[in-house]
Amino acid sequence: MRKYLVAIVLFMLLFFNILSSVSLISHIPSSTRNTTGYAIIKVLESNTLSPVGNATICVVETKTYYQTDKYVYSQKIEIPIIPNSNFDISLKRNWGEFTIIVYKPGYSTFVSYYNLVMSHSTNAGIICYLSPIINPSDPMIICKSNSPNDDYNKSLVELFAK
Repeated sequence: MRKYLVAIVLFMLLFFNILSSVSLISHIPSSTRNTTGYAIIKVLESNTLSPVGNATICVVETKTYYQTDKYVYSQKIEIPIIPNSNFDISLKRNWGEFTIIVYKPGYSTFVSYYNLVMSHSTNAGIICYLSPIINPSDPMIICKSNSPNDDYNKSLVELFAK
């Protein structure tokens, strides 16, 4: 009988220990629990919107390189969630940001900043437009900066507009 009582007490202690751990996990911010998202990048020629296969894509934060296929897409790229905490005092962001560089001989290099990635989701809306270099005076680098989604912008305005 004592063995059963000891076993029940030990089981209950283990059960409550697990239960308290689970409740603690729910209070950890999602940005630290879910640390990976994904991106699929499409590369087109800026003038004709034709596919640019075999373009090189570099994800700057991970120093990893990928190639576009003949259908203009990269593979599904795993991206770490690196939040930009510069503006946490106003409205904390629930996404990370990453930078990509896209290049291919004969085209201007394309640099895209602030691409958004959310935990356990895929950003398949990243389109990079490579411009062919025709004249020596054509720009060698073209930059694009992305903005947050409309919901974040709306919340920020609601918080701070008077």
